[in-house]
Amino acid sequence: MGCSVKGIISELTERKVNKCTIELCGNASNVYYSGQLISGTVQLILNEKKKVRDILVKVLGVAYVRWIEPRGRNDNVNKGKEIIFDKKIELIHDSDDTVQLMPGLYYYPFECKLPHCIPSSLELKYGYIRYKVQTVLDNLLWSSEEFEKFFTVIGVSELTPHMLEPVTIHNQKTFNLYCYLSCIPSDPLATVAKIPSCGYLPRQTIDLHLHVNNRSTQPVIEFTVQLIQKIQYHTHTNSSRKKIDKIVLKQEYREGCKPGEVQEMDVNIVVPTVPPSQNTYCNIIKIDYFIRIIVSVPWFHSDSELYLPINIGSGPIQDDPTVPAWINPLANDF
Repeated sequence: MGCSVKGIISELTERKVNKCTIELCGNASNVYYSGQLISGTVQLILNEKKKVRDILVKVLGVAYVRWIEPRGRNDNVNKGKEIIFDKKIELIHDSDDTVQLMPGLYYYPFECKLPHCIPSSLELKYGYIRYKVQTVLDNLLWSSEEFEKFFTVIGVSELTPHMLEPVTIHNQKTFNLYCYLSCIPSDPLATVAKIPSCGYLPRQTIDLHLHVNNRSTQPVIEFTVQLIQKIQYHTHTNSSRKKIDKIVLKQEYREGCKPGEVQEMDVNIVVPTVPPSQNTYCNIIKIDYFIRIIVSVPWFHSDSELYLPINIGSGPIQDDPTVPAWINPLANDF
């Protein structure tokens, strides 16, 4: 959307230094949903004459990843960068000549509509997605001056109808019984896991139901249910070089069962405030969620595991969103 370009000048007599500040309007927390309009004002204070070719505002979104892989004496550093969004707004421009600004106070209003298809801001162990407004003064005789202000974006991640359908996973495990020189498989340990849907919002409850029919000869020591966040970091689009980080967000335990027993159990997990699932709008940082069920058996046998993939949305749009819990204070730059 076009931006109003108008400088309002008032003389200053006591200013000692040049200064530029960026103020965002109508949003005290500086948090925006994707698709929203950002508006603000650039305030420029000059204590002396200044010649410039351009004064422009850039609204930027950048994804960055970096991790280190030990390789003997020399560590292998992997890193990547992706421009999510880059919008330039000219406040002053003269293609043929320069503009001379007199000492004083200048106000330049601007506005920019964020795209709908951008990911949420993130601060992660091996990377980030950050957004900022940057003012650039293209000076005539020396390098450009840059001033910036960070803001937070909540990407609107809607839950589609198919995500609201129930999900059921079946698993069977047998144990070998050794009789003289032969190996005979036991009857199965059968586990069925059900959830009413695979799409959730933060603070909603996942109602997991487990049905266990232990027809095997081995006892189940315990059941462990985990809500896991899986983050993939890539150096670039479709890169084979990647880093996978799995974080256990919630964990619940239930008692096991003896051979020959049938057991029904319910596990309720409240979804914490976490960034939404995202695999579409950023190529180098991807986030998935799933429920992992571990059926623990005696140590001389391998455990049985079931996986239920889920999607986490960003929640309903609010008039005045607050800084999400997954965002750390942005005290560093790109």
